[in-house]
Amino acid sequence: MSPTKPRFYAQKKYIASHWHFSQCSVDSMKATLQGKACVRSKYPLPSDTLQEMHRILQQQPGQKYTPDQQCVFANGFASFYCG
Repeated sequence: MSPTKPRFYAQKKYIASHWHFSQCSVDSMKATLQGKACVRSKYPLPSDTLQEMHRILQQQPGQKYTPDQQCVFANGFASFYCG
């Protein structure tokens, strides 16, 4: 499968969010990642690291980043929120 430029059609109901994946894509990503050493838990994280991760993950992206920052993360430096 060669990479293609995605086409987005606003009238299509399945384009609700570009952060959602089909079950087929999810299964494919899981199968690919299961074989990667970097995602296995051979070396558990120290408890202070786990506590820090827990603290950070308590905030949703909208609580931590402004709408403009989220647009930059998703679409590059020339993007901004216009809502």
